[in-house]
Amino acid sequence: MSTVVLNAQSIAYPSITNRIQASIYLSSSPLALVASIIDSTAGHPSRYWSFPGLIRDNYIFSLDEIDGSGNPVSNLALFSCTPAQLDGYLVRDDEEIIVDVTDGLNAGDTEFVFDGTTGKPDYRTWDFAIFEYGGRSPMVKHSDYSWDTTTGTFILTNAGDVFVTGQIYKVIFVPQVNNAGGSTPSVNDFTTKLITTDYSILNSDFGSNLIVEPSGNYLELTLPNISTVANGRPLSIEVSPSGISSLKCVKILVHGSDNIIFPIPNQSIYLNSGESLEMYKVTISTYSQWRVRRLFGNMLRCGEFESEDNVQSGVFSKQLLDGSIGTIDKMARLYNNYILNLPISQVCDFDSWSVGNNKYLFSKSNSTNPSNAGKFMFPDRRDLFERNINSSGKSGDFFNDQLKTHDHTTHGKGGIYGSGLPLFLGRSSNKRYSGGGGDNFGGGGSPDSEMRTGDSSGGSETYPKHILVNRYIIL
Repeated sequence: MSTVVLNAQSIAYPSITNRIQASIYLSSSPLALVASIIDSTAGHPSRYWSFPGLIRDNYIFSLDEIDGSGNPVSNLALFSCTPAQLDGYLVRDDEEIIVDVTDGLNAGDTEFVFDGTTGKPDYRTWDFAIFEYGGRSPMVKHSDYSWDTTTGTFILTNAGDVFVTGQIYKVIFVPQVNNAGGSTPSVNDFTTKLITTDYSILNSDFGSNLIVEPSGNYLELTLPNISTVANGRPLSIEVSPSGISSLKCVKILVHGSDNIIFPIPNQSIYLNSGESLEMYKVTISTYSQWRVRRLFGNMLRCGEFESEDNVQSGVFSKQLLDGSIGTIDKMARLYNNYILNLPISQVCDFDSWSVGNNKYLFSKSNSTNPSNAGKFMFPDRRDLFERNINSSGKSGDFFNDQLKTHDHTTHGKGGIYGSGLPLFLGRSSNKRYSGGGGDNFGGGGSPDSEMRTGDSSGGSETYPKHILVNRYIIL
């Protein structure tokens, strides 16, 4: 980044006994302090105030007498500062384009439009010299071809000329005069590009922002060869938001064996709707690698479980554990980075998900029914309590209702036999049923109605006090 040094000289202020402070502010935000220097020298002789390493911008310089608390007492100087003139030339590396290889350059055509759309190079605003390998070298503008710098339209103008498969053209760009002027804009813009289908990221995309809106449920972005990208030039990628019913997924791929440093090792990087990140190249010694920063979304939390009061339509990139059917395209991150990495005993086949207790597990996407291709099952864990695994079992195992072993007959050990109880339960010769039988369970008649029904007001389940929640997995 280009920087400037702001130097200002002040006169002597021998009569001021307070401190003097020099401050600079952004012209676009006059109350935003950028830097300050405080002088406590007795007598305040004439001096220079130097502020090195400032970004090129418009500033306000203020010199103030301040009291012991740093509050201004009087203003001694106030003026605006503008960066010096910065002129030069804007240049662009030579490029080669190949018929039927370069997007938009097709055999049999007489023209192409290089406007940066759908993966095409963007040559607009540039004049160039073009050389045809194995043919005319160089080609003559206005004789062999026409070029519109505004629209990016290139046309072969000689009769019978067409583009031929495999023909290579070398493009040499004419440098542009770059007058920066004596000021800087108050707004810093960056370029954006809309991506709707699979796309190979260009070197020229770095320093800009890709807005990704997949036309389907899923698309892939492929990074260029890392050796061709400048160090430290960031690329922002953001996937447009959508609701859970229209979730989209974007996968980022590398060129060859290039490496991405990501907080979770060995995981592919996927972005779901509404998520974004920034990537850049860094070279350490002689080894180059992709780095990722400014992550927004659930990239690092995929596969985690959490509870919400909110319903499915009110959450971001999460799915209820309600037995829903998922698809491996729009939920590619969850399926590939999480479900496929679960122990094999904790995942069932798609076609057996509804058998026995399998519905409490995730299923694989392996149905033999063509109509279920690309689909998998979420667990249905509604109306169930969770228990942490102790010495046995595995996540997803189901257990039915159960009461702990107990004794209804032994006196003094929590049983119901003993003094002070209703007569029909207290008879030593009739410990279980008042109808007879004693210790010989069921041997002397059937139980009375009081024993069969009692005064219970229970229901069909056994459970402690609890509240209801919505249980989600993060996609």
